[in-house]
Amino acid sequence: MQNRARERAGLVIFFALVLLGGVVLLGYFTTGLTWTVYATMLDDTVGNMEGYTAIVYSGTVAPEDDEEADDGAQDVIGAAGEAADGSDIPSFADSMGLRILSYYPGIYAEGYEGVYISEVRELYEQKEAEVVTIDALDVLAHPEPQVLHAGDKAIGIFGAGSYATRRVLEKEVAELREQGAQVVVCVTKRMALLSELDGIDVVVLTEHSDHQRTTGSRVGDTLVVQAPKTGEAGVVLLSSNNVASARSIDAL
Repeated sequence: MQNRARERAGLVIFFALVLLGGVVLLGYFTTGLTWTVYATMLDDTVGNMEGYTAIVYSGTVAPEDDEEADDGAQDVIGAAGEAADGSDIPSFADSMGLRILSYYPGIYAEGYEGVYISEVRELYEQKEAEVVTIDALDVLAHPEPQVLHAGDKAIGIFGAGSYATRRVLEKEVAELREQGAQVVVCVTKRMALLSELDGIDVVVLTEHSDHQRTTGSRVGDTLVVQAPKTGEAGVVLLSSNNVASARSIDAL
């Protein structure tokens, strides 16, 4: 009887240690992710972006749509600044540096008073981030997978303009990975068009969402980012170990 009691006590202690180890490991990865995001914010502020990669794109959300949804978005985000899934993604200070390696100039209407992507490049190229610039709406119009290179970083990008099944998404992600993509970015109008997020590192939403914001929120391993308003620029920053964070620029 004593031996059985000892065995049971040993098993209880073993499982308790396994559970404790899992909690500690989860906390380590969560804390590590948070610290990496804060380190990105700090480097962005002081102007030392060497080793980072930035994905820059023009805002796509109509200002009136964004303003009408402000009250509802505040209810979802909450007073503590948490995302819909509880993740706390820090806002970026209004300073960053970029070196544009590929650039789509876009078409600006006469009298345009917003942020020019070329100005973002010119102002911050001295901070020495490797940067690739995309036209989010063009990606939706031409959704075929493509791999863009920023320094030694390979970024796979594809669009989902209509509902994408699991099979379709798995095929797109696999194709990009086979081409050497280290990071996979999906541009879509809204989350409802994606049946799953497996293998996708970043999702950029081109239409307004009450549940997302321009600084991003994490859904599993995926950073989901709301594109900013037209006239602004959105930026996804990738650390050297491919941890993604995001911000928007409304003035230079």
